[in-house]
Amino acid sequence: MVPKNFKKIIILLFFFGAINICGAIKFENYEVIYDIDQNDLVHGTIYLDIYNNDSEDISSITYILPQSIHNLKVTSNKNISSVSDHQVDGSTKIIIDLKDPIKRGERCYLNISFDSDMIWDKNGRKMFSTTVPAVNSNFTMTVVLPMGAAVVSPAEGLLSITPQDYIINTDGKRIYIKWKRKLSKEDKYFTSTVSYKLQTVINPINQNSGIIDNMYYNILVIVLALMIVGSIYGIYYEKKKNMKNNKTIEELFQEKEKLNNKINNLLNNIDKLKLEMDLKDNTILKLKEKNEELLKEINKLTSELKEIKEKLIKRNEVVAGLKNLNEDLNKKLEDYKKEIMLLNLKIEELNKVNKSYEEELNTLNKLNNENKKIISEREKTIEELRNTLKSYEDTINDLKCKIEDYEKTKGELLMRILTEDEKMVVKLIKEYGEITQKEIVDITGLTKPKISRIVADLEGRGIIKKIKFGRINKLTLSDEFRWYNGKME
Repeated sequence: MVPKNFKKIIILLFFFGAINICGAIKFENYEVIYDIDQNDLVHGTIYLDIYNNDSEDISSITYILPQSIHNLKVTSNKNISSVSDHQVDGSTKIIIDLKDPIKRGERCYLNISFDSDMIWDKNGRKMFSTTVPAVNSNFTMTVVLPMGAAVVSPAEGLLSITPQDYIINTDGKRIYIKWKRKLSKEDKYFTSTVSYKLQTVINPINQNSGIIDNMYYNILVIVLALMIVGSIYGIYYEKKKNMKNNKTIEELFQEKEKLNNKINNLLNNIDKLKLEMDLKDNTILKLKEKNEELLKEINKLTSELKEIKEKLIKRNEVVAGLKNLNEDLNKKLEDYKKEIMLLNLKIEELNKVNKSYEEELNTLNKLNNENKKIISEREKTIEELRNTLKSYEDTINDLKCKIEDYEKTKGELLMRILTEDEKMVVKLIKEYGEITQKEIVDITGLTKPKISRIVADLEGRGIIKKIKFGRINKLTLSDEFRWYNGKME
């Protein structure tokens, strides 16, 4: 009989084929053990001895089984960060992430254990069949049959165990079937089948019941015999002997009642054991359901963490853009300041020229009225200079307005990226001028770790700074933000 999920072997072959490219990874030992219990549940263990021959560090290993499994456990000599299994079309994809990657020249031992339903049952004849991928390795597979199992042929003309190069052993209770060979990746896969049948086992409880029934029967026979003997003795002997026989009969009946009580106690104990087994089965089912819910919750939290990381990256990009904009605005501000300084110098020069012109005008008025024409021309020149001075003063006022607009724009840009809690902390620092973190915690009612995180963020952005007063650090607005007079909504 061929397993239903035989087509999934192709996936396994692709996986092992990819991992063995250019001889980068070597499988020194490859061992598979399947232990079958009397409830047809298969307990599987896969042992892999991996050697990184000449490749980059290996931080993740994927193994695909061609059947559904549960109760997965993975152990290794390397630290494992996470293990996940995904059920896809009847197969199970196991992903093992390692904290410490397998470096060049290092070995890694993996133990993968699981439970699975892999037994076909037809009219009491059971068949176990499994397929594993073949890689270059020393390969061993062992199948342990349940207690009371005997190897039988699945049908006329068919072999009970395949392939036939097996070794069979027993410890007197169970049968062990073992294959040992050198596998090559050219073999592609290894498939084994075992047909067996469970023999009838005598139930100890029924056996005890038979013994008790025989004892009860013997007691009844003895009672009847004593009754007959008593009646004969009653004819020939005195009434005292009859009384002794009656006592003997009563004792026998009491013994019978004791035995019945013991039987009832045994039956009650059996019922209790059955109830406990049912409760344990229900507990196992609930634990499985809870485990599935936890896995779903973990997947949900993982996706939420991914979304938060993406939002944080976008926020960092916005902050970087604002920082670049702030640098450009600072450069423009410096340029405006330089222009203002130049204009102030020109105004001083013009004031000096104006003063010299006025002195010359007074001198000309004293000297001669004949020079009125020259004086009028000079007055015109002075008027033009005054107009020029006024235009320079207007230009200076425009620059001052631009600087105020820039300062307002800069403050509003910085305030937009702040959260409500950050705005509240900045507002408190602005109101008090200088304040400690403890005072902010007492005023706002926020937790100390949250205030510490907000202060660290604001200090990192250059909005606030710390001033040391002895052993106490006080918070104040930075020099670049001290001038901001906008509203903090």
